Amino acid sequence: MKIIKVISIIIQFILYGSAITLGIIWLFNIEVCFDPEAATFLLLTIVTPLLSYLVKKYSDIIAIEKFSTANALAYGYINNFIEPVLTELIKKSKKPVIYIYLPQTIDELYPKNVERIKANFIEKYGNIGTRSIKINEGRGARDLMTIASLGEDCFFDIPNTLLTLKPLIDYQVISPKNDLTDIEKEKLGVKYIDVFKQEILKLLSRKQLDKNIILIDKDFKIE
Repeated sequence: MKIIKVISIIIQFILYGSAITLGIIWLFNIEVCFDPEAATFLLLTIVTPLLSYLVKKYSDIIAIEKFSTANALAYGYINNFIEPVLTELIKKSKKPVIYIYLPQTIDELYPKNVERIKANFIEKYGNIGTRSIKINEGRGARDLMTIASLGEDCFFDIPNTLLTLKPLIDYQVISPKNDLTDIEKEKLGVKYIDVFKQEILKLLSRKQLDKNIILIDKDFKIE
């Protein structure tokens, strides 16, 4: 994206520089082999807006492609895990709820950090258990965290699938390791998580599962 921005600035500089040059030629009536007034008009009203539009359009396409991995992860997470699990839970209970923990940064999902998240759960709500949900789609069973004090229909999950974004983020931020690089990686990770979250919300709404799924973060509080 930085390269696209630089190219865009260069193109705009060339275009407006050309417009100024043509304006000077026209203003001082310098003899040239073309009509400077017409050329200036075409440059400012057609060529410049068209090129600006194309650069922006290409930038938007690059941005969409850049975050398509997060969308794909959200799609797989909901369709291959959450939806089939929730379907089985609904068969046995009218009001199952799955709390999905979304981190603020990718680093929160490393094993030691996940243990601290679980410790936070335990401190607030008591011991954590695990319940295996058998899926009737030929895909075995799936495990969800449970907390007895909140009832047998209350479940938790932490989408570790987001960790697969880490190598992609490292690759996209190509520069020697320093504080600035780490900050850029964290910001990019936050964007990926937000794209993942927004896609999850869309899928849940489309599948009418949003009443049974609640997204939480480290400051969550369950009434």
